[in-house]
Amino acid sequence: MAWRSIGCALHCWMARNCNALSAFAIHPDGLRTEKYSFHWQRTDGSLICRWDDAPHHPELSTFPHHIHESADERVLPHNAMDIAGVLERIEQVLAGSSL
Repeated sequence: MAWRSIGCALHCWMARNCNALSAFAIHPDGLRTEKYSFHWQRTDGSLICRWDDAPHHPELSTFPHHIHESADERVLPHNAMDIAGVLERIEQVLAGSSL
């Protein structure tokens, strides 16, 4: 059975902006995530962090999964992320930080 891609975007505002984009493929056994990018920024537009799986950092141990942190765009290894993990992390940070 052939698969189709579905794009999904979520915009949420919780004192910060979080943009999520995931592309899914429909397979006979269910949905599979094909690509993702979760971008979290301050209201002034400066980056807090971005999780994605763009294949542009092959040197990382978790390739293609990685995280861009802060305004200096540090790129670090990170396991695959989904929207539930992103929202959980945002909740943890907002509960204990004044970003």
